[in-house]
Amino acid sequence: MLLIVLGLCKVQAQNGQNTSYDNNEVSLNLLYTALGLPEVTYERIISDNGSIGLSAAISLNDEHIDINYISTAFYRFYFGKKRAAGFYLEGNVTVFEETVEKVWDLSYNHEDINKVGYGMGVSVGAKFLNNHNWTGTIYGGLGGNFADYANAQSAYLRAGISIGKRF
Repeated sequence: MLLIVLGLCKVQAQNGQNTSYDNNEVSLNLLYTALGLPEVTYERIISDNGSIGLSAAISLNDEHIDINYISTAFYRFYFGKKRAAGFYLEGNVTVFEETVEKVWDLSYNHEDINKVGYGMGVSVGAKFLNNHNWTGTIYGGLGGNFADYANAQSAYLRAGISIGKRF
């Protein structure tokens, strides 16, 4: 996976024109990191007002967070004046693993089991870009969990306050 991301960083269009646009961005979700679920995002700008990306997070705190990992693919449509910046709408697809409690007898003995959930959602956000290609992003949204298992969350939260670098 890392090789694919690094390969995308070097891919440029062969249309004969040399552009100085920076089409790649890596960011860290500070909000999730503070909660013990650090999330790193890679975003590829595909047009002046559109981008695709992948976010991945893994739990460092099993005691307070029921989510073990999250992987989210997304498309963002930007409405700002700067290239791939300003207000945006996002559609996303998420796969996650959560720990759920399974009660298995009448004396309420239980065990924790891990289940994989998946779903689709939407988010809204705003990305700020400075002259040195540093970005700040704030976003929030919800998605529905389509997995069908006992004690499953019916929805997942997509939220963040991120800082990143465009290159």
